[in-house]
Amino acid sequence: MKRLAFIVPLFVLGCAPKPTEHTKTEPDAVAVTVAVSEQRTVRRTIPVTGSLTAAEDFQLSVKVDGRVLRADYDVGDLAVPGAVLLELESVDYENAVALERQTLSADLARLGLKELPADKFDVEAVPEVQRAEAARINAKRNFERLRNAGSASRAELDGSETEVKVTEAIKRASITLAEATLATARMRKKSLEIAEQRLADTKMRAPMPQHWMAWAGLLGPGVAPPKYQVAAKMVQDGEMVRNPPGNAVYRLVSSQTLKLRVQVPEKFSPEVLVGQVVELKIEAYPNENFLGTIKRINPTVDVTTRTFSVEAEVPNASNRLKPGVFARAQIVTGTSKVTTVPPSALVIFAGVTKVFVQDGSKVKAYNVDIGQRTNDWVEVRGELPKDAKVVTSGYTQLFDGASIRVK
Repeated sequence: MKRLAFIVPLFVLGCAPKPTEHTKTEPDAVAVTVAVSEQRTVRRTIPVTGSLTAAEDFQLSVKVDGRVLRADYDVGDLAVPGAVLLELESVDYENAVALERQTLSADLARLGLKELPADKFDVEAVPEVQRAEAARINAKRNFERLRNAGSASRAELDGSETEVKVTEAIKRASITLAEATLATARMRKKSLEIAEQRLADTKMRAPMPQHWMAWAGLLGPGVAPPKYQVAAKMVQDGEMVRNPPGNAVYRLVSSQTLKLRVQVPEKFSPEVLVGQVVELKIEAYPNENFLGTIKRINPTVDVTTRTFSVEAEVPNASNRLKPGVFARAQIVTGTSKVTTVPPSALVIFAGVTKVFVQDGSKVKAYNVDIGQRTNDWVEVRGELPKDAKVVTSGYTQLFDGASIRVK
């Protein structure tokens, strides 16, 4: 009995099959979820930032010295072009104008005129010259009469001839004096104009926008010119102000049109064009988009920053936007069709971005570049097949060629 008990276990062991060298264990398929890539038409934009500035921003200084009689406009006030911002005491300038007018009138009276003639003026018409001419003619006739009579003595003839020469000299002197008086009158006229301008300069007015008169002629009388806003007032009533530049008394801005100056990376230079739309976001109005238009592009690139400057104009007729505010903007350069996948399909490791695409019961890895993205989709660029089924979960266990089963 003991011998049989020993043999049976040996028999059992001897009948057990031996594993072969060619037997392999297949890995389990990885459970994943997939989504189909989509073709979308997206806008191409370039994100930029910058500050808004006024279309016009300048400081005004007085042109003449004087004491401030009144300066009615203050910070925040609106001023139409031509409005009197400041007025100086003008008595001295009024007296200067009166004196120049009287002096000019005296010169004109010597010429027998009431107003200054045009550039071409015949001085023979001046009364003094006409009197001298009459005296010369009379002396000439008297000399001719004596000479023709034959009865006059030599002394009488010499005296009459001398009289002719004297009257001719007097006429020449009268012409010279008339020409000098006329020149002086023209100079007095210029002095009067200067005095009148200095009197007018005692009133500081808001300037007229450049080319406005030409635009007004085209648009008609019903169109009002843009208004200025007072950004700073640096003078008070009764204060003495002087002419030298640098003594500014007012700062005005025109903010009905604003400018946005931004720096754009040089790689976008082929895409940015004059006339393109710029969309702006302002912190004060987080739920609104403001629109501008590119007006100028700098033709050079800054060698330090590798950027070029772009200027856009932003309409601001309601004056809601203030010069100096910060803006986040995007330049709309066009539209294009792109391939998009859910954000969960991206696998990023060591700076490389890839997606896994279902290929039957296996997956294939594709390297991609990322473009625009939203919360729902991401633009991918690469050799991804059309309508690819991309893995959106379970890819932590995947590798190129791994087996999968879709949940």
